[in-house]
Amino acid sequence: MADSNKIVNEKIQIAKSKPVATVVGCKRPASALSPPLSPLKCDIKEEDDDDLSTPMRKRANLDHLSPEERLQRRKLKNRVAAQNARDKKKAQTEEMEKLLDQMRAEKEKLAEENARLQSFNAQLQLENASLIEENTEYKQKLG
Repeated sequence: MADSNKIVNEKIQIAKSKPVATVVGCKRPASALSPPLSPLKCDIKEEDDDDLSTPMRKRANLDHLSPEERLQRRKLKNRVAAQNARDKKKAQTEEMEKLLDQMRAEKEKLAEENARLQSFNAQLQLENASLIEENTEYKQKLG
């Protein structure tokens, strides 16, 4: 019995920490946290007056605005959203250009390293060939 109460209390704590799910297609955002639950009261029909402590976020009522004012407001909001989108795109473009410059510099550095290593490899192959030739000459002298 104590284990079941412990499990119920854990589930209640989890429910308190997670936001309330929103209905699909609902344009209003969910409240940050679900209303507080009492661990001892599990009766669904009871209503708490604690809901008043966490007000729901509601949209502003625009009934008092004339159609022209609504249109103006919508245009202004659209202008702001468009400017934000342009700023975001510009920031992303600048970030990508910066990354591209870094990659070009790294590519150049790697190309130089590759050329140096190929030159060193060619030098070692020449040295190896001369040592093999010298070794064959000594073998012929010995025997």
